[in-house]
Amino acid sequence: MKELGKDVILRIIDLVQMSVFDNIKKKEILDIIEPFILNPDDIDLMTICKLEAIFGKTIIYVPTKQQWRRIKLERLNKICNEK
Repeated sequence: MKELGKDVILRIIDLVQMSVFDNIKKKEILDIIEPFILNPDDIDLMTICKLEAIFGKTIIYVPTKQQWRRIKLERLNKICNEK
């Protein structure tokens, strides 16, 4: 969880490099994330949502309760199978 901000920033940079946006739009995106480059853990949900709207893609995925249960069960099964 500690690396979440760093992962989000790296994902945004990857999306900018792979995108077909013009240079003006890329500069706008980089200007939005610039304050968070040195302190990626400071990135807030509002900024992430703004960038998701620009990209039209999900940057951070939040699982539903049912998906969390499945993830936990998979982890428990893995632990039980290792013993």
